Amino acid sequence: MRSKPRPKGEPQTLPNASSPRQELETTIARKHPDIREVRRTSRGVVLERAHRPGARDIEIDTMGESVLARLDGRKTLETLRIEFAAEHCLSPLESRALLLSFLRDLKQRELIQLVPAPPSSLSNAP
Repeated sequence: MRSKPRPKGEPQTLPNASSPRQELETTIARKHPDIREVRRTSRGVVLERAHRPGARDIEIDTMGESVLARLDGRKTLETLRIEFAAEHCLSPLESRALLLSFLRDLKQRELIQLVPAPPSSLSNAP
């Protein structure tokens, strides 16, 4: 089975990673500083971008909200993946695919920032 090619200009992994596995181990996600919670709904949480008048609010479901709550700017994506897999009873492959897809979507919407992990975080990775 052939995988669907990515659109031009969209990297498959972060610049500091040569594979999805390495991306998980060497990257930290953190909430964008301009994002704030507006209200809670029965389906999750509604976020807005501060300093962007007229920008659409973004609704995140409860599963996405649980991921966002873990973005402390210190945990590597691999640590987040392990926690996500345990919480939702997913295999490593399923959790990797779901988490990376969700985080890339949040990054594209400018809700999070993906940054290289400092060396101190890498030595503490599980």
